[in-house]
Amino acid sequence: IEYHVRHLFLAGDDSNPSRLYFSALDDITDYTSTDFIRVETKSGDGVIRGLKTGLDGLYIWKDSSIWRLSGTNRDDFILERMVQGIGTLSDASIAIINDPRSNQQIFVFTTQNGDVAAYYGGVNVAILSRKINASFPNAVNFNRIDEVRATAYDFMYMASVSSSGNATHNRIYVFDFI
Repeated sequence: IEYHVRHLFLAGDDSNPSRLYFSALDDITDYTSTDFIRVETKSGDGVIRGLKTGLDGLYIWKDSSIWRLSGTNRDDFILERMVQGIGTLSDASIAIINDPRSNQQIFVFTTQNGDVAAYYGGVNVAILSRKINASFPNAVNFNRIDEVRATAYDFMYMASVSSSGNATHNRIYVFDFI
C-alpha cells in the first residue's frame, strides 16, 4: 500500500499478483474494478513485492525488477521498467536515505539474492554488501529473505535478518552512508 499523487495504490492480490490497483483521485475508499495497471506479467520477473514513493515517481519492486510509475492520474500514468534482473522479496526491506554526498534521496533495499543495494533512480543498482561478502549474504537464511525488515535513520540503513539455520531475526546489519 502506498499513497502517491492523491491516489492510494494497492498490490498483493494473490489472484492477480502483477496488478497495481489505484483509488479515485482524493478518495482512498473509491475503487473501480477497471482502475488497475498491469505491471507486465510475461516478463518472468515475479510478483509485485513493494511500493515506495520517492525520487520522481512511484517505484514498484518485483522479485527481479524495479518499475517507475510517473504521471498524476489514470489518463497520464506512464509505467516503465527501470531495472531488470534485480528486485526484492521484502517490501519491508526498502528504505529511503538522504545521501549526504550527493544530497539526494536513494532507495536502499535487500535484493532477492540477499545483497544490500542502493538505487538512485536510473537503470543501474549499486550492490553495497560486496565489501562484507564474508558475512552478507553468505550467512543469511535464504528461506527467510522475504522476512527482512529494515529502517533508515539519519544516513544509515539498518536491516534485521536471520542468519543461516535460524528461524528468527538474530542479526542486524548497519550501512552508514557518511
